[in-house]
Amino acid sequence: MHMEQNMLQKQFDSIFHFTNYGIWIMDGQGVVLRVNEAAEQLIDVKSKNIIGKNIKELERKGIIDQALTPQILSSRSPATRLIHLLKTKKQILSTGIPVFDEQGRIALVVVNEYDITTLNSLKEQLEQLQNVAQKYQDELSNIHLADLKEHGIVSESMEMRQLLNASLKLARLDVSNILITGESGTGKGLVAQFVHDSGKRKEKPFVQVNCAALPESLLEAELFGYEKGAFTGATRGKIGFFEMAQDGTILLDEIGELPFSVQAKLLKCLEDHQVMHIGGIKPIPINCTIIAATNRDLHARVEDKAFRPDLYHRLNAFSVKVPSLRERPEDIIALVNAYLYKYNTEYSMNKRISLRGMNLLLDYEFPGNVRELKNILRQLVVMTEEDLLDGAIREKVQKQSTKQTAVSGVGGSEGMNLTKQIESFERSILIRSMKKCKSTRKIAAHLKISQSMVARKLKKHGLSTHSNPTGKER
Repeated sequence: MHMEQNMLQKQFDSIFHFTNYGIWIMDGQGVVLRVNEAAEQLIDVKSKNIIGKNIKELERKGIIDQALTPQILSSRSPATRLIHLLKTKKQILSTGIPVFDEQGRIALVVVNEYDITTLNSLKEQLEQLQNVAQKYQDELSNIHLADLKEHGIVSESMEMRQLLNASLKLARLDVSNILITGESGTGKGLVAQFVHDSGKRKEKPFVQVNCAALPESLLEAELFGYEKGAFTGATRGKIGFFEMAQDGTILLDEIGELPFSVQAKLLKCLEDHQVMHIGGIKPIPINCTIIAATNRDLHARVEDKAFRPDLYHRLNAFSVKVPSLRERPEDIIALVNAYLYKYNTEYSMNKRISLRGMNLLLDYEFPGNVRELKNILRQLVVMTEEDLLDGAIREKVQKQSTKQTAVSGVGGSEGMNLTKQIESFERSILIRSMKKCKSTRKIAAHLKISQSMVARKLKKHGLSTHSNPTGKER
């Protein structure tokens, strides 16, 4: 029995002294019997100066700020209180319970205290971050459309607003290693320029590098620079693109086309924040925001062993996707109006588009996205004799659609009877709807038919919302 009592006492002492909670034990009159080390640290008082003294006396003398025990002795029930300690500037959560003897009298009061100062600090930081995020949201909501048009950006659609909101946050927080994805012609370079112009580095250089435009033999030298005599013809040295972007932003466009041989050196540059000239021996520190852009599926490139996984993860610290034009049809009208005005002004023309012509453009899918829309409008403004562009738009759209049909193999009505032509046309409508809508419910709403009819027609044409537009399983 004595050994068991010793073991229990050791266990109690271990818990009492090594817990992170401050523990006080008082008798039924409020006299302090024991205090552990955590409690000493919370109030910055040694236990020898408080043990044997009444808790009310300690409070009266200012040794402790607020005492929970008198309330427990008075109410004979547990109590909890948040207490701010003036001496240590800490906030603690104090909880006390009365322990009764066999006669129902309070024999002990046990109070445990937990330091919540850090938790409150984290809560304040979270609230500050939420306020900053809301500020950016409000700031973006207040950006005048003309200000965005200065960047060549139109953002009538919710998709583009969300993209710009995320880009603005990244810019104001001055984060690096941003990956911008999206189809060709969606405006990834404009988004990168928007990030640069919206951050603290906007007065510094913005350097854009097309990784697919330079031959592999020159790309490394252009990115990182080289010393005089580093190779044949190098009569003098030259700094690289990273040094040109010092304190600013570098955009590595078409990063998916970066030769495998250059990827390892780029990874080391990103990890060490420094470059080494070809033929050089001294590393050069770099400090710039790094943005990469691609229309390729980098994850698939990694699986095909054409792109280093470590470089992919390094570049993909923050990712934003620019939606295709067919995903944001609300922007087509605004883009058409903006570029029609631009080209009319640039070429001293007075071309116009009626509602009929605008509807023709709205029905067109623009596989080349904004770049294709700009090119079509420029050609129409320059080459069309009439001021009203509707007829030219019809011819242009039909010609482009015919080219797409020939490439995709969908359609082709020559030699087909009426029934086959109708079925082919119906299938093409379903395929276009599937690109815009991700579920049969949304397709039904878009086509103004029932969901069950959509399901039947998809089955009839061998299509599925889980397959690609050709109907073949991914």
